[in-house]
Amino acid sequence: MRNLELMRPLVLQNIERLAEIQCSCINVDVGHVYGVRDDKFYALDPENGEIVYEVSLTDLLPPQCDDVSNPAVSCHYLSDLRQVVVAYSTGDVVSLQTTMCDPNTAGGLISDEALDCIGCIDAGIAAMEWSPDEELGAFLTGDGKLVLMTKDFDNLAETVVEVAEFGASAFVTVGWGSKETQFHGTEGKEAAKAGKKPVMPAKVWDDRRVRVSWRGDGQCLAVSCVSTENGCRKIRMYSREGVLLYTSEDVDGLEQALVWKPSGSLIGSSQRLPHRHDVVFFEKNGLRHGEFTLPFKRLEVRVCELLWNTDSTVLAVWCETLPDGIDEKSADLLPPSCLAHPPRHSYVQLYTFSNYHYYLKQQLEWKDESLQCVQWDPESALRLHVMTAGGQYCRYDWYLTTSVSPGLSPTNAVAVSVADGAKLLQTPLRQVVVPPPMSHRSVELPCPSSQCAAISASASAGDTGALSPGRYAVLLSDGRVAFYEEQALPAREQRGKDRCGFRLDTLPPPCLGIASIPHITDDGRWGGHCVRHLVWFDSRTLLCVAWDVNSCEDYLLALDVSFAKDDEESKVLLSLRCNVALDMPAHRLVVDIDHGVAALELSNASMWKVGLTEDSVDLSLSAWPCEGRSSPHPFAVAAPGLCLPVPCSNIAVCRMADQDVILSLTDHYRLFVNDIEIASNCTSFSLHNEYLVLTTHSHTCRCISLQTPMSELALLKDADRQQVDESVRRVERGSRIVGVVPFDTKLVLQMPRGNLETIHPRSLVLSAVRRNLNELQFVPAMDMMRRHRINMNLLYDYQPDVFLSNAELFVRQVDDISRINLFISDLKDEDVTVSMYTSCSNAERSATATSARTSAVTAGKTARVCDELRGALVAVDEKRFLHSILLTHIRKQPAELEEVLACIKRLTDSAQLSPSEVTDAIKFVLYAVEVNKLVDVALGMYDIDLVLMVAEKSQLDPKEYVPFLNSLRYMTSFDKYTIDMHLQRFSKALDHISMCEDKFDTAFELITTHHLYQQALRLYGKTPEYAKKIAEVYGARLTAEKRHTEAALVLCKFELFNQALPCAVKAVNWRQAMVISRKLAYEREAVVELAQTLAGALKSERSFSEAAQVLVDYAQDHAEAIAIALDGNLWEEAYRLMYRFDCEELVDRDLRPSLLSACQVQVTSLQTHHKTFAERTDRLGVVREQKIKLRKERLEMGLPPEGLDTDLYSDASSLASRSSSGSGGSNRSKQSARTAKNRRKAERKKYRLREGSVHEEEALLDSLSEIITTVDACRGDTAVMLRVLCSLDETERARDLQTVFAGILKLFSDKMTTIWKPVTASGAAAPAPLGPDATAADFITRHMQQTAAVELPVVGAPAPSFSEDLTSWRLSILSD
Repeated sequence: MRNLELMRPLVLQNIERLAEIQCSCINVDVGHVYGVRDDKFYALDPENGEIVYEVSLTDLLPPQCDDVSNPAVSCHYLSDLRQVVVAYSTGDVVSLQTTMCDPNTAGGLISDEALDCIGCIDAGIAAMEWSPDEELGAFLTGDGKLVLMTKDFDNLAETVVEVAEFGASAFVTVGWGSKETQFHGTEGKEAAKAGKKPVMPAKVWDDRRVRVSWRGDGQCLAVSCVSTENGCRKIRMYSREGVLLYTSEDVDGLEQALVWKPSGSLIGSSQRLPHRHDVVFFEKNGLRHGEFTLPFKRLEVRVCELLWNTDSTVLAVWCETLPDGIDEKSADLLPPSCLAHPPRHSYVQLYTFSNYHYYLKQQLEWKDESLQCVQWDPESALRLHVMTAGGQYCRYDWYLTTSVSPGLSPTNAVAVSVADGAKLLQTPLRQVVVPPPMSHRSVELPCPSSQCAAISASASAGDTGALSPGRYAVLLSDGRVAFYEEQALPAREQRGKDRCGFRLDTLPPPCLGIASIPHITDDGRWGGHCVRHLVWFDSRTLLCVAWDVNSCEDYLLALDVSFAKDDEESKVLLSLRCNVALDMPAHRLVVDIDHGVAALELSNASMWKVGLTEDSVDLSLSAWPCEGRSSPHPFAVAAPGLCLPVPCSNIAVCRMADQDVILSLTDHYRLFVNDIEIASNCTSFSLHNEYLVLTTHSHTCRCISLQTPMSELALLKDADRQQVDESVRRVERGSRIVGVVPFDTKLVLQMPRGNLETIHPRSLVLSAVRRNLNELQFVPAMDMMRRHRINMNLLYDYQPDVFLSNAELFVRQVDDISRINLFISDLKDEDVTVSMYTSCSNAERSATATSARTSAVTAGKTARVCDELRGALVAVDEKRFLHSILLTHIRKQPAELEEVLACIKRLTDSAQLSPSEVTDAIKFVLYAVEVNKLVDVALGMYDIDLVLMVAEKSQLDPKEYVPFLNSLRYMTSFDKYTIDMHLQRFSKALDHISMCEDKFDTAFELITTHHLYQQALRLYGKTPEYAKKIAEVYGARLTAEKRHTEAALVLCKFELFNQALPCAVKAVNWRQAMVISRKLAYEREAVVELAQTLAGALKSERSFSEAAQVLVDYAQDHAEAIAIALDGNLWEEAYRLMYRFDCEELVDRDLRPSLLSACQVQVTSLQTHHKTFAERTDRLGVVREQKIKLRKERLEMGLPPEGLDTDLYSDASSLASRSSSGSGGSNRSKQSARTAKNRRKAERKKYRLREGSVHEEEALLDSLSEIITTVDACRGDTAVMLRVLCSLDETERARDLQTVFAGILKLFSDKMTTIWKPVTASGAAAPAPLGPDATAADFITRHMQQTAAVELPVVGAPAPSFSEDLTSWRLSILSD
């Protein structure tokens, strides 16, 4: 649905030397256009409008080529050789070296060697055509031969064109399906016997010339010539080697034009039928494949040539009118000279193809002028060159665009206008999407259109949601402007019907009038192809750009549009308000009609803001502001404001983050916002009222919020999905945007084959939902969420407080039980604005609330919403919304099923519900709750009537539950116990059975079976007999679970001391055991024996201090107590006990040797730790220096530095080596490798100290951390040892120990900050900032800083806890 519009015309008039030019070619290297007329060669520079040089081909050629004054057949520029090859009808082939041409020399040539006569074909040359790769040239000789030559003019193949054979790829007949056996329908059997109709010969308007056309890949070529046998044209297809492949079928009325589509699919020509004039297409095998009809009468024009552009998107049809009075009968009697006079009109029509339909997009017309050459540019696909017989040169640059009514208002119909000749096909996307080539309505035009400019409709005051008339300004091919206005639709019941009975949904827009654009001078007139870029600036002002042929410059025009009625006829007047001459040609003109901003792009890619002065009399042009503008580029060296990277044909103006910006899409799919590139693979874009919507080459549709700050847009090009990117949706390959509907969710895409597809991107849907929720319009929001499968939790999560405060409004608006139930059923304890729809997070929430909602889990959300909604439902109508009220109880966690049944019973008892309504309510609950569970809940309420009411509505068999319920009809405590046991509610069962005094045995069995001891002790605590029995069993239970201390406490509480004492002893709770022995009145011997037993147990648990205390206090065994203290290195305690009990002899015999031995072991251990720590610290420094060196080398080579992923690479390589070693491993070994034991083993092996290993640094850090932790834990023991050594007069030993311990602590303190902190090379400066203004020098500086400053993160174990107090444990009397 794209139109072909004019971007820039270049019209040069009265170039006399180019008059009657015979052939032309284009030098894409320098932009020159070459023309040949007889023996003259001309080089035209279109930008300067001058003939650069002129060469006479007869003056400098050798004698054998002295006859080149005959007409030139063809010329071609060979870009590899930089020479022009010219073929003459006499058979001469001349080459001209363009690099030896100089306009400042006589004759235009530097050397005589520039011209060369390659050779001569005696039979003459009828046509010459070079392959697209310029490796082969095809020459058609005068005697009907095809000669293929290389670019060195070596003869490759020569064959006769007119032969009787079909070709090497002739169809094969297998003997069945002959014409005689086929069914001929109403024609009958006689049709099988009818002979073949003769083919009519070519008419007088056929020039009888041979045509040659190559396929785009250069592997095949087609030749069209008039047969000498029957006088009709035939098309033959040849291979690159000159082998005839196919011959076309005989086609009556086939004409001279021939073109092979560069994409290789079709061969085009023209055919004149009795009732119409067609452009027809053939397949490679010669069979017909489609056609389209030209918009002329049958005998009005003749088709001179057909030309496809290089990318096969546009077909040019070159036509000339036939003489007046010619008809079918007189055509054969007219002489060929009748066509030699200049035609009344010459046309060049441009067609595009989509969805099996050819659209006439542009029509160029020359009155009383014949065309000499029409040619597409070989490099620029949409550039057309035209030369006329009168010496006029025209160059037209086109671009493809979608014409959509502008504006982001909610009443914009988003009408897409598609040009198709003298019809304008319109489809309002907001109302309906009609697949092309059909349309919603068709506007008849007086002549083909050139451009359509629409102005957005505004909302009608009379009909909400209707559209008021919108106006269209259609630029016609003759330079005039036609104005149309949409008619307001009447009420639906008053609309008429068409002839088929369908109700009309639209009315054809009437023409308000046609006006011409006034010239800047009183006697001047704009040409038909010189006005372009017609846009509405406001409802009364049009802006356009016009090319003045006389001054050869562009003018920006502001036109006043006035509408009037005269004698009930509408008239339109266009008056020139003001104009501005542009310094250079205009490239595009676009308008943001919502904000009244216009932007003009010049051919040097500079952007200018267009506006009207305060008095609205003159136009003002100012440079487009651009903050943080990048450095100038070759296209805009002197531009003061915004300059695009390259001139772009696809641009738009919009407001982003309260700033007017330019959106531009280059031909290489780079999308820019001002000069910030946000996408490098964008294929199309469009504007929504909240989003910039674009499609990419990765077949995705992306939506970017228009509120995104400019500083964040640069992030989009660094990754596929960024925070500013609202959503990404997959689309079909090759999709392009046709239009997006503002204030709606509709996005219309066109597929490569031409059909349309409407999608609703998630971001647009969420935008509409947010808008409705902000306006408290819950019904449209809910409808949209249901239609597009949006989680209903968003209704609450978007604005929780607002929803809760408007819960009653929500109920009244929705007013639908099923929809309310849908919302309640979808509730879950999760914030979907965090987990699913991040774009819906409310920006008005405070920072603390936002930080608190980083987790998606919101505990208690469902219960909170259900409670609030239940209150609203009850307030509105409790009886009507009973099902929803019940569902709010069911959805809570845990479900409040008892409240559900209580609510039903309450309403039933109060006669508010009829029996049928009760049945419906219970059935509804049974949909959400399993029937047996609901019956159990009713039974647990001890209400037999309620149980019966639920059971009767279920599928349960009455034979199963009626006898059971009959046994419970009195509902005593034992009956309740029976119900609780049935429901396995054992705690409640114990409560009820405890009320039955004669049922203790049953209760005791329940207690022991289900271990309800604590509850039982509370219930039977006032009955000692029952309580002791329960406590004894409970104590045995705790003892079996090895909870001896708790068992002793329980048994002691109920005075079961004999059972409690063994429990205390097993718990090694010597204090509790001694208290119990006292309560049992143990004898002295028994107490000593108990104390010795407890001391042995304490010693085995290495509680030496408590063991010595027990022996001293209860066994009076002083010697054993001292021995235990010495075993536990309790030096001060042992020293105290020796003097307390007068055992001074033990000091020298036992204490001193043990203490000195322990001191020696401590000193040796500390020295070992000191040495090991120093060695591993030095090794750690070496390892880190090697890593820094390696990172520098990798940065200098442009490789990513090695970092935290080393483990991943190492493990992956090990895994790969193991997997490639063969298939000898078993499944059992693979499974065992996954066990926790093997994982721990592999982890230990990973951090094993081995020099040069990948994880050596981590292993060293772990080892150093372990040494520090071990030594730091010895502070207290060392201080005690120092004090006792001084007490025993072992000062030297104490001084040695203190010195060694102080030295290792000092080493730890010095190395801690070196080992556990990032390692950074000295002299590192702050990195150079990079951004839009970064230059090559900035990148070099940044690279040098990266290589000079390398920071390594700390790996391995974290720094251990180490006290910086180095003096509190020391003895100053030992200092030197």
